[in-house]
Amino acid sequence: MLVHGLCCHEGVWDFPGDPARSYGRALQHDLGYTPFALRYNTGLPIPYNGQVLDTLLERLLAAYPVPVEELILIGHSMGGIVAFDIAARYPDLPGAIAMLDSAIVLPEATRTAIPAFLERLRGPDYVATLRAYVKERLLLPTDDAVRSAAILEGTREH
Repeated sequence: MLVHGLCCHEGVWDFPGDPARSYGRALQHDLGYTPFALRYNTGLPIPYNGQVLDTLLERLLAAYPVPVEELILIGHSMGGIVAFDIAARYPDLPGAIAMLDSAIVLPEATRTAIPAFLERLRGPDYVATLRAYVKERLLLPTDDAVRSAAILEGTREH
């Protein structure tokens, strides 16, 4: 199961410029896995998202037409932390987890900057604040420019 990160949705797993191709489909082609991507509200606390995702997953597994032999959680950024939370609460559920660019313990400088950042998010320019954060903290200069632009464009008012 592919778990997206903060300010994203399941489309983040698509290849840039080619939504018919995705990392999930690559895992299916290369390793025989059946990919799932479930959308959740990244604005809610991580433990709550873990519970919501767990409920969605239980429904999915119950409705799936064949027994699921192994569940692997792959999470990007906050999605990795949510996957970790699910694995911590239900250690027998996932066969493995992969956390891509997911922080477990935030550095001191990040922890001290959070209150001011949250205050800016409450202001009228919250979308610009969020885009600046994503650009400065989550994207690298070496990242694919088309994908980076799509991520920033997808960060908009809800």
